[in-house]
Amino acid sequence: MVSLMRFWEGMLIDLGVIPVTRQSERLNVSMVKDQSRKLVFKHISRYGSVTRSDISRGTGLSHGTVKTLMDEFLKAGLIEEKKDNSPAVGRKPRKVQLRADARRIGVLEIAP
Repeated sequence: MVSLMRFWEGMLIDLGVIPVTRQSERLNVSMVKDQSRKLVFKHISRYGSVTRSDISRGTGLSHGTVKTLMDEFLKAGLIEEKKDNSPAVGRKPRKVQLRADARRIGVLEIAP
């Protein structure tokens, strides 16, 4: 029961419904978000042009989390949406792919 309560508390913190009060919880949430970002970025980098559903299935992240991260990546200019011109009937899936210049972004972390 306690672990279920912690799970929902964590979900509410992630959604911004309740504020984070302890530094360790803040770090934990931040670390999880960073890991999710890395997972999604690696998935797109590895598979190229993919749908949000592909990313969700491939990473195990929820559709909501993937959508939120895609919005962040689009805003940051890391990815772009690609139109699907296939002759299929129905709503065409929106695919995303890394921008051509996104692969050249490098990060250097120096540990003490």
